[in-house]
Amino acid sequence: MVAPPTKVFDQLYYFGMNSVASWALVTSDGIIQIDSLDNAEEAQRIIIGGYRKLGLDPARMKYLVLTHGHDDHFGGAKYLQDTYHPRVLMSALDWDMVAKTRPRANFGPPPARDMDITDGRKLTLGATALTFYLTPGHTPGTISFLVPVTDHGQPHLLSFWGGSALPRTLEPGGEIGRADSGLLTYRQSLERFIGIGEDAGADGYIANHPYRDQTFVDGKDDKITRNRARKRGDPSPWIGRSTYIRYMLISLECTEALTGWVQAGRPRVSQ
Repeated sequence: MVAPPTKVFDQLYYFGMNSVASWALVTSDGIIQIDSLDNAEEAQRIIIGGYRKLGLDPARMKYLVLTHGHDDHFGGAKYLQDTYHPRVLMSALDWDMVAKTRPRANFGPPPARDMDITDGRKLTLGATALTFYLTPGHTPGTISFLVPVTDHGQPHLLSFWGGSALPRTLEPGGEIGRADSGLLTYRQSLERFIGIGEDAGADGYIANHPYRDQTFVDGKDDKITRNRARKRGDPSPWIGRSTYIRYMLISLECTEALTGWVQAGRPRVSQ
C-alpha cells in the first residue's frame, strides 16, 4: 500500500509504502535522500513522483544515504544514481556485502560504489549537518543518525535507528549478501545509540520501515493520517521525548529477551 507523499516537518518529507520507507531532507543547498525503496519502478513512481507532486526538484538531490545493505533499501538507488547523479553513501562493510548480494525478483541491483560512511562522519549540506554512527547488528555496517528538523519553525531532533529487525544468533550469522552481526553486537550498538540520542536531546524518532514508527500503516490510524487532521497548535505526531525514549527502551528490552532465550538454548515457550 502506497502512502500519500507527505511533508512531515518543515524540511522532511516521506515517500514510501506501508512496508518500506524513504525520506527526503531538504536543505538550503539541495536534498539529502534517505533510502530508495525496492526497485527502479518504485523509486521513479513513488519517490520522484512524490517529489514532483509536492513541488520538489529531483535534480536537487545531492546525496543518497543508504541506511544498510539490504535490497529493500538500495533497490531503487541505481536508478536514482544513474538519473539524478547524487553521491551515494553507505558503510564500507555494507558496500562489501551488497557486492555479493544475489539478485532477487522485484528488487533492484546495487548502485555503483561511491562514498563510505565511517563512524562519526559528518555530512553537511547547506545549513544542515548529519552525523552518522556505525551501529552494526542488523547488518555488519548499519548506520544510524540524528536528524535536525523544525515544525512550524520549532526545532526538534529525530532519532533514526538504521536497522530494526533482530538477528537470530548471538554471533555474526546470516547468508552471503545478507549477513548480520549477531545479537550481542546489536545490543551494544543499540545501547550506544540510545545514549547518543538521549545526550543530544532527541525528542522524536523515524524509521526505514513505517510500521516501526507508525508513520504509515493502513491510512486510517497512523501518523500521516493524524498529521493530516492536525489543527494549528497541535503537536506533531512524530514528536514526544517520553514516547521516543520508551520506544528505544522497548527495542532494547526485546533485544535482551531474545538474547536470553537464545542463550538458554531456545527453550519451548508455553502458550
